[in-house]
Amino acid sequence: MTKPEGKFDELNLAKLNLVSAVDATDAAEWNVTVHLGDQEVSIQCQSPIYGVPHGLDGEVMALLLNEYLIQGCPDDGVIVLTASGALVELGWQDKARKKTNGNYYGLLRRSLQRFQSANYSIREGWKERGRWTHAQFHLVETLEFTTQAGSKVFDNRTVIRLKLTERVCESLKSGYVKPLDTAFMRSLARPRTRALYRILDGARYDSAQPDQPLDSFEVNLKDWANQCKVPGMRKDNLKRAFEASHKELVEKGYLRAAQFSGRGEQVTLRYDFVPQGERPLIPLEDDLLELFSRWRVGRAAVQRLRQQHEYVYLRDRARLFGKEYEAGNLGKSVMNPAGLLVDFARNPQKYQALSEVLPPKKPSRMQPLLEVPEPGDQLAEEFASLTHAEAARKAFGRIARPLKKHLSVAELDALSTALNEGALDPLETLKQWYRYASKPEAYAVEVRARLGVPQP
Repeated sequence: MTKPEGKFDELNLAKLNLVSAVDATDAAEWNVTVHLGDQEVSIQCQSPIYGVPHGLDGEVMALLLNEYLIQGCPDDGVIVLTASGALVELGWQDKARKKTNGNYYGLLRRSLQRFQSANYSIREGWKERGRWTHAQFHLVETLEFTTQAGSKVFDNRTVIRLKLTERVCESLKSGYVKPLDTAFMRSLARPRTRALYRILDGARYDSAQPDQPLDSFEVNLKDWANQCKVPGMRKDNLKRAFEASHKELVEKGYLRAAQFSGRGEQVTLRYDFVPQGERPLIPLEDDLLELFSRWRVGRAAVQRLRQQHEYVYLRDRARLFGKEYEAGNLGKSVMNPAGLLVDFARNPQKYQALSEVLPPKKPSRMQPLLEVPEPGDQLAEEFASLTHAEAARKAFGRIARPLKKHLSVAELDALSTALNEGALDPLETLKQWYRYASKPEAYAVEVRARLGVPQP
């Protein structure tokens, strides 16, 4: 169970798959019936303006889910991100740099617009608090973004503010999620293979036992076409469409085999997965092992975590655990800190109330003021190894989340630009924010003043 950079997929979305597994389509709707065990589920998607979500949109969906988790599962469902930061998280950054026409910024904008436009209707297939329910929603309910004057094109200054549907937010907050290995997904060469991987990884998880993925399953080919949201595709075309993807997933050590059998309407497709324990081991980083060993987490447990989550995510979770444990924020008496740390890494949503960097507590009367660490001390250490672009992105992310209700999307754009271009120093600006942490509205006034933006 994860977040970027070791990420989550919401289990309803993973099991139902609401993104068509084709690279391009003009379709404005689809209507299918799928089976979740013995449960028959009817799903409809209607998107007459921008067409149905497809292809790379699945990766954008995963990004939005994990940004919601990273930003603390806000009750209003509103998240703020930059287009350039989104491309970094998606692994599209280098590609974007090579595309002088801004093609990948365009893909991101159209994907968000498809999720805002697409209306999903699910009958007896959305699981909520252990019961099957009906659901109807737009994944993105509201969408705001900035562009150059007179342009509708995303660029490296674009700031995006959007609201996710309450259905998905409530599910994420309840912890109804599964791991998503985005490092592996990004290693796949073809967009269609990445889409199929996400569908397969959702299909092999039993919602009743999400920690025990299936080693194999067999499905009727027509039913699988519905699951991939390509209803009506001819069987021979479907076989050809996924042939290269099957080959790549076998070569990458995810699938052991993908085999078709039968004739006519009885054609089935059997998937055999390489068990997690048999997949090639990801080398453990020395500093990661040291961080976990400090709390007596064994090498085997760290290796299991590393197979599911990315290095940066695990490193940051271990560091945050240490700070929170030593501050007494994880309970007065923890009998098994090793087990707690593993749970802290696997299930971050259970600890979402803890912020990434907390301002220091006020000293007690018996505690000398000099013994209280300044937030700048730990921030300076954290920012020391970052490039300016990385520091600007991190500072903006932390400041924008609490200020999203007090600054307009245009004002957030101006803040992001000032941090990236050096008009505002990322570290000093973040230090200043912690001095205002309990008064976000007052800090919004200060930010406008520093940016030279008129007060409302």
